[in-house]
Amino acid sequence: MTTSFIPDQIQGRNPHYVNHDDELREAVAAVDRAEGNLVIVFSGVAGSGKTSTAKELAFRVKSRFPDGALFARLAGTLTEEGAEAEILRSFLAEFGVPAERIPDRLDALRARYQGVTASKRVLLMLDGAVRASQVRTLLPGDGHSLVLVTEGRTLSDLVVDSSVEFVDLSPLTEEAARELLDRLLGQERVAAEQAAVAELIELCGGLPIALCVVAGMLGRPRNRTIASTVERLRDERRRLVALSPPTDLSVAGVFTAAYRQLGDSAQICYLAMGLPPRVGAVSAEALAAALQRPFYEVAESLAELGESRFIEETGHDRYAVSDLVALHAAYLDDRPAEVRDAETERLLAFYHQRTYDADAVLAPARPWRRALFPELRSRGAFDDPARAAAWLAEERVTVTKLVRHAFERDDLERVCSWCVLLWPFFESGKHIADLLATHRDGIEAAEALRNPALASLIRTQAAYGHYWLRELDKAAALFAAGVGLARDAGVPDLEATALEGLGLTQLELRVPEAEDTLRRNLKLAVGIDDERRVALARLHLAKAEPADVGLRLLAEATAYFDRTSDVVNSAKCAIWQGKHLVAVDRVEEATPILTDAIDAMARLGRRFDQAEALTALGDGQLARDDHDGAKRSWAEALSCYDDLGFTVRADELTARLDRLAD
Repeated sequence: MTTSFIPDQIQGRNPHYVNHDDELREAVAAVDRAEGNLVIVFSGVAGSGKTSTAKELAFRVKSRFPDGALFARLAGTLTEEGAEAEILRSFLAEFGVPAERIPDRLDALRARYQGVTASKRVLLMLDGAVRASQVRTLLPGDGHSLVLVTEGRTLSDLVVDSSVEFVDLSPLTEEAARELLDRLLGQERVAAEQAAVAELIELCGGLPIALCVVAGMLGRPRNRTIASTVERLRDERRRLVALSPPTDLSVAGVFTAAYRQLGDSAQICYLAMGLPPRVGAVSAEALAAALQRPFYEVAESLAELGESRFIEETGHDRYAVSDLVALHAAYLDDRPAEVRDAETERLLAFYHQRTYDADAVLAPARPWRRALFPELRSRGAFDDPARAAAWLAEERVTVTKLVRHAFERDDLERVCSWCVLLWPFFESGKHIADLLATHRDGIEAAEALRNPALASLIRTQAAYGHYWLRELDKAAALFAAGVGLARDAGVPDLEATALEGLGLTQLELRVPEAEDTLRRNLKLAVGIDDERRVALARLHLAKAEPADVGLRLLAEATAYFDRTSDVVNSAKCAIWQGKHLVAVDRVEEATPILTDAIDAMARLGRRFDQAEALTALGDGQLARDDHDGAKRSWAEALSCYDDLGFTVRADELTARLDRLAD
């Protein structure tokens, strides 16, 4: 006969509980509703506070389960044989079952354990479960027990007779993280360094365990400031070490324990997260190329990493990787340097080739890709512009980081070619910050290569970024340098390209020679005998000419763009036709032309050009005393400029709207 024992393996309040109060309230409500056994599964990334939150819940409801509290740590048992049997033996011993009456076989152990716990109110916590079968094996018998489970890997397939509730713990929001730091450091200290606190939360990825480690660091000595700690954590070489002291609160310790639960292939993919670019996102296709492994194998491994919550799926076979995971992967990776270098090179090569393939579809008529990099060839990765643009949009941040990494490893020709290939995408979406960041490196790389043609083109492309931001003096200097370098290189096409930008900038600066510069550009274009370049030169010269001359030039340019199905430049011509017509009080003619241009730019996703057309339409509406129409058009244009970050243009429109309101 079994002696009456009441196990008590969950004692005291958990000192490391952090701000998951909303999730805890949901869990307590589930306990209140339960009519029989209840299983609550806590899921989340490693270090998100699953164990501490489960223990806090156990503390809050423990008094409702007077028949015993059991605890089992399952981490490390993914492939162990007999682990569940050993745990069941220990549970039975806790309930006072004599050793000689504890069975050997797993099925008999489970039956005995469920008999002992049947009709009771038992609290059971299973920490780090990696298989649904573990949970099913260790469930108490029918009664009113509560089982708290923390995931070591996803248990979405957990099906049991009991009710199951899933509680997902995400990294803390900034507000919740600040509340945690208020509690750990004191409100006055946190309030005194708000900017440093915001950066600290970002560097810790919102992970409760990392924030608790930092709070411990800041507690000794007291004269250490939050800002000085942030400065230490900015250094990627020191961050993970600083967040992993030799205590039970260690980011590396938690991540390493979860890493050991992975299969062999998933571990290899995990280590690849720490490759030097550390771009923050990864696709199965890119990783398969870097690792030289089959796509299906990598895709399955990434899915496993997603299930283990190391990475987060953001699209089909594409995942986001946090800085701390990437740093930990690099920390674990003890493979030879030449292996990592080869994988990095293959990753760079994959993205560079894909960028070329995308540009070949998006801007087939642009000459510089073939003229400056004749050795590169498209591999036909994209069969239509929409797919190419979607890939570039999805990978924009990654590719921008890879350009910087290529520059840091002196891969200068690849940096220059990336600048040229990315230009049409950056221009159409007005990704100005990315354009200027990549082109700063591109200018320096072209100079180091002593290639005046490349140096001219990259300066000209960068100049347009400053031109759109209304940083006109910077733009003019870069365009002028581009003209000189093109002449040195003896490439009239490049000279014309730089002259075009210089003339447009001079026009904005109201420099008298702007019209002459744009006329020189048209003359050079005619001499080159390139119809497209001539049409573009006419479009831009039309901006400087009186309405009658401008409209004639625009009609000639439009005829070419319509004939070649160049929808973007046809719509740009329409915008300037509308502007000229408004300027000479032919608003009735301008309105349908501008309306069509607005619709075309909206369909093409060119919000900057859409805003330019809306502004011109508003001008026409104001000229007709349609104040409400002008307000609507300018407000919509203002929204576009705000979204794109064009603050100067946004401020100009805001001032117009204010004057109209007055």
